[in-house]
Amino acid sequence: MEAILKMGDIVIRPAQKLDCGQIRALIQELADYQQMPDGPKIGADGKTNDNNLRENPASLRTKSYKVLERDGFDGERPLFLSTVAENTKTNKLVGYTLFYYLYDCFEGKYLYLEDICVTEAYRKKGFGAALFESVVKVGVETDCSSMRWDVLKWNPARKFYDKYGATNLTETKGVLFYRYYNK
Repeated sequence: MEAILKMGDIVIRPAQKLDCGQIRALIQELADYQQMPDGPKIGADGKTNDNNLRENPASLRTKSYKVLERDGFDGERPLFLSTVAENTKTNKLVGYTLFYYLYDCFEGKYLYLEDICVTEAYRKKGFGAALFESVVKVGVETDCSSMRWDVLKWNPARKFYDKYGATNLTETKGVLFYRYYNK
Protein backbone atom coordinates (compact mmCIF):
# COMPACT_ATOMS: atom_id res chain seq x y z
CA MET A 1 0.00 0.00 0.00
CA GLU A 2 1.50 3.30 -1.07
CA ALA A 3 2.09 5.87 1.66
CA ILE A 4 0.56 9.30 1.27
CA LEU A 5 2.95 10.82 3.80
CA LYS A 6 5.64 9.62 6.21
CA MET A 7 6.22 11.39 9.52
CA GLY A 8 8.94 9.54 11.44
CA ASP A 9 7.48 6.18 12.49
CA ILE A 10 3.97 7.23 11.40
CA VAL A 11 2.76 6.68 7.86
CA ILE A 12 -0.47 8.12 6.47
CA ARG A 13 -1.93 5.75 3.88
CA PRO A 14 -5.20 4.54 2.36
CA ALA A 15 -6.94 2.05 4.62
CA GLN A 16 -6.99 -1.63 3.73
CA LYS A 17 -9.58 -4.26 4.54
CA LEU A 18 -7.31 -5.79 7.19
CA ASP A 19 -7.35 -2.43 9.06
CA CYS A 20 -11.07 -2.66 9.86
CA GLY A 21 -10.68 -4.27 13.29
CA GLN A 22 -8.37 -1.47 14.43
CA ILE A 23 -10.56 1.18 12.77
CA ARG A 24 -13.56 -0.15 14.71
CA ALA A 25 -11.58 0.16 17.94
CA LEU A 26 -10.73 3.78 17.04
CA ILE A 27 -14.41 4.46 16.25
CA GLN A 28 -15.19 3.33 19.79
CA GLU A 29 -12.41 5.54 21.16
CA LEU A 30 -13.91 8.52 19.31
CA ALA A 31 -17.39 7.68 20.63
CA ASP A 32 -16.03 7.50 24.18
CA TYR A 33 -14.29 10.87 23.71
CA GLN A 34 -17.53 12.36 22.39
CA GLN A 35 -19.28 11.06 25.52
CA MET A 36 -21.33 8.59 23.45
CA PRO A 37 -19.88 5.19 24.46
CA ASP A 38 -23.01 3.38 23.20
CA GLY A 39 -23.02 5.41 19.97
CA PRO A 40 -21.61 2.85 17.51
CA LYS A 41 -24.44 0.38 16.96
CA ILE A 42 -23.65 -1.43 13.73
CA GLY A 43 -23.80 -5.15 14.35
CA ALA A 44 -22.31 -8.07 12.52
CA ASP A 45 -25.37 -8.09 10.27
CA GLY A 46 -25.06 -4.36 9.51
CA LYS A 47 -28.19 -3.50 11.46
CA THR A 48 -28.74 -1.70 14.72
CA ASN A 49 -29.20 -4.21 17.49
CA ASP A 50 -29.71 -2.42 20.81
CA ASN A 51 -30.70 -5.58 22.71
CA ASN A 52 -27.52 -7.40 21.71
CA LEU A 53 -25.44 -4.35 22.67
CA ARG A 54 -26.95 -4.24 26.16
CA GLU A 55 -26.61 -8.00 26.66
CA ASN A 56 -23.11 -8.41 25.28
CA PRO A 57 -21.44 -5.15 24.19
CA ALA A 58 -18.03 -6.75 23.59
CA SER A 59 -19.54 -9.25 21.14
CA LEU A 60 -21.11 -6.55 19.02
CA ARG A 61 -18.00 -4.37 19.02
CA THR A 62 -15.70 -7.19 17.95
CA LYS A 63 -18.00 -8.43 15.16
CA SER A 64 -18.92 -5.02 13.79
CA TYR A 65 -15.63 -4.59 11.96
CA LYS A 66 -17.00 -7.16 9.48
CA VAL A 67 -19.60 -4.55 8.50
CA LEU A 68 -16.77 -2.09 7.83
CA GLU A 69 -15.04 -4.70 5.68
CA ARG A 70 -18.20 -5.33 3.68
CA ASP A 71 -19.26 -1.70 3.27
CA GLY A 72 -15.83 -0.25 2.57
CA PHE A 73 -13.92 -2.96 0.75
CA ASP A 74 -16.23 -5.60 -0.74
CA GLY A 75 -18.02 -4.93 -3.99
CA GLU A 76 -17.58 -2.49 -6.84
CA ARG A 77 -18.94 0.60 -5.09
CA PRO A 78 -17.65 1.01 -1.54
CA LEU A 79 -19.90 3.07 0.72
CA PHE A 80 -16.93 4.86 2.28
CA LEU A 81 -13.24 5.56 1.86
CA SER A 82 -10.69 5.78 4.64
CA THR A 83 -7.15 6.86 5.37
CA VAL A 84 -5.17 5.76 8.40
CA ALA A 85 -2.17 6.82 10.44
CA GLU A 86 -0.09 3.75 11.25
CA ASN A 87 2.84 3.42 13.62
CA THR A 88 5.20 1.33 11.49
CA LYS A 89 7.18 0.10 14.52
CA THR A 90 4.12 -1.38 16.25
CA ASN A 91 1.82 -1.87 13.23
CA LYS A 92 -0.90 -0.16 15.28
CA LEU A 93 -3.25 2.43 13.84
CA VAL A 94 -3.12 5.70 15.76
CA GLY A 95 -5.70 7.56 13.69
CA TYR A 96 -8.19 7.28 10.86
CA THR A 97 -10.58 9.17 8.61
CA LEU A 98 -13.81 7.87 7.16
CA PHE A 99 -15.38 9.80 4.28
CA TYR A 100 -17.61 9.45 1.23
CA TYR A 101 -19.00 11.31 -1.76
CA LEU A 102 -22.31 13.15 -1.72
CA TYR A 103 -24.01 15.45 -4.19
CA ASP A 104 -25.33 19.00 -3.83
CA CYS A 105 -27.73 20.16 -6.54
CA PHE A 106 -26.19 23.67 -6.38
CA GLU A 107 -22.50 22.77 -6.18
CA GLY A 108 -22.14 19.20 -7.47
CA LYS A 109 -20.04 16.43 -5.98
CA TYR A 110 -18.46 16.94 -2.57
CA LEU A 111 -16.78 14.89 0.14
CA TYR A 112 -18.37 14.34 3.52
CA LEU A 113 -15.89 13.68 6.32
CA GLU A 114 -17.78 11.36 8.65
CA ASP A 115 -14.98 10.81 11.15
CA ILE A 116 -11.46 11.89 11.88
CA CYS A 117 -9.77 10.64 15.02
CA VAL A 118 -6.25 10.48 16.40
CA THR A 119 -5.69 8.45 19.54
CA GLU A 120 -4.95 10.65 22.55
CA ALA A 121 -1.23 9.85 22.89
CA TYR A 122 -0.63 11.03 19.30
CA ARG A 123 -2.66 14.25 19.32
CA LYS A 124 -1.10 17.69 18.80
CA LYS A 125 1.78 16.21 16.80
CA GLY A 126 0.53 16.99 13.28
CA PHE A 127 -1.06 13.60 12.56
CA GLY A 128 -4.61 14.99 12.63
CA ALA A 129 -3.61 17.66 10.14
CA ALA A 130 -1.96 15.05 7.91
CA LEU A 131 -5.09 12.87 7.99
CA PHE A 132 -7.34 15.88 7.30
CA GLU A 133 -5.14 16.93 4.39
CA SER A 134 -5.19 13.37 3.01
CA VAL A 135 -8.96 13.72 2.61
CA VAL A 136 -8.65 17.22 1.14
CA LYS A 137 -6.20 15.76 -1.39
CA VAL A 138 -8.76 13.13 -2.45
CA GLY A 139 -11.35 15.87 -2.89
CA VAL A 140 -9.03 17.97 -5.05
CA GLU A 141 -7.93 14.98 -7.14
CA THR A 142 -11.55 13.94 -7.79
CA ASP A 143 -12.78 17.46 -8.57
CA CYS A 144 -15.07 17.89 -5.56
CA SER A 145 -16.66 21.28 -4.98
CA SER A 146 -16.08 21.17 -1.21
CA MET A 147 -15.66 19.03 1.87
CA ARG A 148 -18.20 19.07 4.68
CA TRP A 149 -18.43 17.62 8.17
CA ASP A 150 -20.11 18.23 11.48
CA VAL A 151 -18.54 18.69 14.88
CA LEU A 152 -19.94 18.79 18.39
CA LYS A 153 -20.28 22.31 19.74
CA TRP A 154 -17.98 21.67 22.72
CA ASN A 155 -15.27 19.83 20.76
CA PRO A 156 -11.90 21.65 20.84
CA ALA A 157 -11.32 20.40 17.27
CA ARG A 158 -13.41 23.39 16.16
CA LYS A 159 -10.28 25.54 16.57
CA PHE A 160 -8.40 23.10 14.31
CA TYR A 161 -11.01 23.51 11.56
CA ASP A 162 -11.00 27.29 11.96
CA LYS A 163 -7.27 27.29 11.15
CA TYR A 164 -8.15 25.86 7.74
CA GLY A 165 -10.64 28.64 7.07
CA ALA A 166 -13.64 26.34 7.27
CA THR A 167 -17.03 28.05 7.38
CA ASN A 168 -19.38 27.28 10.27
CA LEU A 169 -22.64 26.95 8.31
CA THR A 170 -24.76 27.08 11.46
CA GLU A 171 -23.44 30.56 12.21
CA THR A 172 -23.17 31.93 8.66
CA LYS A 173 -26.12 30.30 6.88
CA GLY A 174 -28.32 29.14 9.72
CA VAL A 175 -28.04 25.56 8.45
CA LEU A 176 -29.24 22.88 10.85
CA PHE A 177 -28.64 19.18 10.37
CA TYR A 178 -31.40 16.65 10.99
CA ARG A 179 -31.41 12.90 11.25
CA TYR A 180 -34.29 10.47 10.89
CA TYR A 181 -34.00 6.97 12.32
CA ASN A 182 -35.74 4.04 10.69
CA LYS A 183 -37.51 2.34 13.59
